[in-house]
Amino acid sequence: MSPGRILPSRSADDDSSRFVPPYEALSYTWGTTDNAEHVYITNPADPLRTPSWLRIRANLANALRHLRYPDRQRMLWVDAISINQADIAERGQRVNRMRQIYPLSDTIIIWIGPEFEDSTHALKTLRYFSEQVGYIISHRWGDAPNAQERDWWRDQHTLPYEEKTWK
Repeated sequence: MSPGRILPSRSADDDSSRFVPPYEALSYTWGTTDNAEHVYITNPADPLRTPSWLRIRANLANALRHLRYPDRQRMLWVDAISINQADIAERGQRVNRMRQIYPLSDTIIIWIGPEFEDSTHALKTLRYFSEQVGYIISHRWGDAPNAQERDWWRDQHTLPYEEKTWK
């Protein structure tokens, strides 16, 4: 991670700078409210302060468990935690700022969930397909550089996938 960056203030009345610490932004599917979990929130800078509990959806809880480093802290920006979902005005303001939050992050993590049934097979298939077909220019497709399978991008070409892969 980078050491952080200093951004100019947006207010014309305030010529001070703002420090943005390094962070990673998490993008994920919210999922249903079924099986919601509670997370325990503490502030490492103020260990004596009473910790809080926050109810989050199961998919986010699963992502946080999976992404946790066992040996060090990790700074994640997560909309359901960073934005007060009960405050409509705050939520509206923060959602508008999300187009800044993601580009300013050191990394964007996309969590699509834990492995499920044949998801590993699906991702391997998509990766292989992307190595065969490439977007060229002006809404045109063609063979990707070093493609082993030629003409997969043509409409009349039948892909050699079995039923398991199509599912």
